[in-house]
Amino acid sequence: MVKGARTLPQINLRVPPELKQWLAAEAAANCRSLTGQITAMLLELREQNEKARDAKKTGR
Repeated sequence: MVKGARTLPQINLRVPPELKQWLAAEAAANCRSLTGQITAMLLELREQNEKARDAKKTGR
């Protein structure tokens, strides 16, 4: 857990029940909380997007 995580900004997120179930299963499989799993997935997506953007800029 991030130190001081309870002081980080919060968002409310509405998702279909089947997506929530899938996220919960992914979190359990990765020994994470639902929040931890969503955060990890978003950080991974951000990294992928940044790499794709950099590759596009350099023409790769």
